[in-house]
Amino acid sequence: DFSNPNTYTGKLIPGGISHPNYNVIPVPGDFTVLPAQKLLLKVTNITSVYGTTPTFTIESASYKYDDLVNPVRTIPLTVESLGNNSFKVLEDATHYATFSLAPVIGLGMMLTSVNPKVGAYNFSTSNLSKNGARFTDIGNVSGTETVIPKALNVSIATNPGAPDVTKMYDGNTSATVNLTIASDKVSGDVVTTSYTAANFDDKNVGVNKNINVSGISIAGLDAGNYRLVNATTSTSNASITAKPLTISG
Repeated sequence: DFSNPNTYTGKLIPGGISHPNYNVIPVPGDFTVLPAQKLLLKVTNITSVYGTTPTFTIESASYKYDDLVNPVRTIPLTVESLGNNSFKVLEDATHYATFSLAPVIGLGMMLTSVNPKVGAYNFSTSNLSKNGARFTDIGNVSGTETVIPKALNVSIATNPGAPDVTKMYDGNTSATVNLTIASDKVSGDVVTTSYTAANFDDKNVGVNKNINVSGISIAGLDAGNYRLVNATTSTSNASITAKPLTISG
């Protein structure tokens, strides 16, 4: 009997699934029966990019009501968005409640820039205020926010009014460059860059020369929240200057 309010572990058994090329193994799931007068919220699953502020949507809100005269029945509520992920649920003009919705962020899941890091989060409510609402409190919030990595671009640091990179002629094409992260990095995050090779097209003295950089990677405390777009970069604003040569007789 699963009619009594409780959490039933391993009792939700999938069935009717088969595939000729696979041995399908059903994995039992859990489900919860809420007591009467507990508000049930269904939030639309959402995927957001790290560092952004998503807007959540509540698909439905309802509760079971038992007034000791009529049988237990489901009371659907109208949902209104109040902005900034705050909501109002109404049974009628005199029975309503307001609250805020946010992802549940556990210890260690908040990053340097005070953003939830890449991962999946359930929802919770706060600031519940009731005005004649007949439900006792919010019993369950279903739905998930999945935070995915933010795209990150890396380039050679520019030097306005001068070559981005300058070296004295040394007979080889190797170059030393400074990399910079584009403005798509969230302010305050700790992300560093490195590369494995940087080379001029040739070893000769000249201006407006090309440098190609390869093997770019990112590291740092917050690097796991980013997806590096480019492993290579280049500039055509580089120069090799002549090496002084002393001739004596």
